[in-house]
Amino acid sequence: MNLLMDAGAKIRILNQSCVDFELRGDVEFLYSNLGPISPKAIDMPHYIDEIPILAVAASLAEGDSYFEGVSELRTKESDRVHAIVSNLRKMGVLVDDLKDGFVVHGKSSLRGCPITTFGDHRIAMAFSIASLLCRESCLLDDNKCVDISFPQFYKSVKSLIKSR
Repeated sequence: MNLLMDAGAKIRILNQSCVDFELRGDVEFLYSNLGPISPKAIDMPHYIDEIPILAVAASLAEGDSYFEGVSELRTKESDRVHAIVSNLRKMGVLVDDLKDGFVVHGKSSLRGCPITTFGDHRIAMAFSIASLLCRESCLLDDNKCVDISFPQFYKSVKSLIKSR
């Protein structure tokens, strides 16, 4: 969340509490223009699981977002760097593939296309969100892989859309 706020996102946390030593709250995102999202390589271990959705956000942000020092993503459930780069490119985003990461050139208009999840739950969730930003539809090759970490993902997304 700090990376998004550093990029200009307007985020508020409401109804904060601590349950079993875990912070909880309702997160409210307000419309804002984002600047580049570029985590420092030294902080990358803290953001490694969020990189796919941050890359989607970076595709819509102003400027170039650098994701360096993320070679660990090449050895997760899939080669997430390849998955992110190839799917963003199919959606019309200019992306540079680097040895230890990638660069997303922002201010893209995302277009619908077939999405390859590589059976990876984080790729499926990130590009499901990206597909909401397209005029044309996107079809994921495997949307069931989200069940690994968030079986209620699609139900939760639908309820958020309805509440708008």
